[in-house]
Amino acid sequence: MRKNNNAICVTVYKHRKSSMLENLDKIDASKYDIYIVTQTNDPCKDEYNNYHGTVLTPDVKNIFEKREYIRMEMSRRGYDGFFSIDDDVKYIAHKITPESKRATSESYKPVQCDFNEMLDKMVETSITYDAGYVCTKRFIYLGFSKPNRIGVNVMLNCAQFIYFRLDKLNEHNLHYDTSGYVNEDLDMMIQCLQHGIKCCSVTDYGFSITNSMYNNMDTTTLYANIDDVYKFLMHNYVKYRIPLTLDTNGMLKHHCNYGKKYFNTFELPETDERMLELCKNDDIEGLVAYLKLIGKTNTPTGGRKKKKINNIDNEK
Repeated sequence: MRKNNNAICVTVYKHRKSSMLENLDKIDASKYDIYIVTQTNDPCKDEYNNYHGTVLTPDVKNIFEKREYIRMEMSRRGYDGFFSIDDDVKYIAHKITPESKRATSESYKPVQCDFNEMLDKMVETSITYDAGYVCTKRFIYLGFSKPNRIGVNVMLNCAQFIYFRLDKLNEHNLHYDTSGYVNEDLDMMIQCLQHGIKCCSVTDYGFSITNSMYNNMDTTTLYANIDDVYKFLMHNYVKYRIPLTLDTNGMLKHHCNYGKKYFNTFELPETDERMLELCKNDDIEGLVAYLKLIGKTNTPTGGRKKKKINNIDNEK
């Protein structure tokens, strides 16, 4: 039964992390309805009844189908919007302010704030900017941002903690890609951009996660090993031609200004036919060798080094 206009949806599987789950009772119940979304084949599905919130147990097989179920179910229940929050997101929020600027540099010291404040700011931003998609910064990037700054179709994070306006998604009949071939969260963000839906980043607030993907593969139900990560990056290239490069550690990455390349257009970036062939064939070794050959290291142009970026939720 819907009580509020917006919902919090925490996706869970095998009871991997508990920081968010253990603090759901602190979320403002006068503004947000809370759902814990598991699945019928989760061996821990009964354990989630110990937490605050309504447990939903759809008959889905994976995270792709689960996200699409959430989108459809929140729409069916009549919500204005919903937060999609992964279970490895910590119940911790930070922000930067003019007062938190460091004296010795141009960066800012993040200060902890109420998690509800960050939620409210994201909903407020969606209304102010008429945006259908709102994210915040990852904590590791927050100190290099600026206070009171909203990025429109720039500095976008596509994973783990996103707010969606359902009227915008429904207007364009957007659905999650449930094929398992591409990253479904990145795919949804690009769909929003292609259909001219404003995507905003609240760049003076940030969230934290329990572990980085490469340091602990247990933080995701999507990847069994690094080869799986690479294959999704390659499949994303096949579908959207998202530029690929090697970082300073030789790791395959996306590096893309998504708003510039995809907003209000279905025209894809220029195709490298050799790269496309390698990606279609899941030829990881061949792709890495080819990127080295053509100088696609550190940056897409093989130029000067830039700061290390995350594999798919890089912020540009």
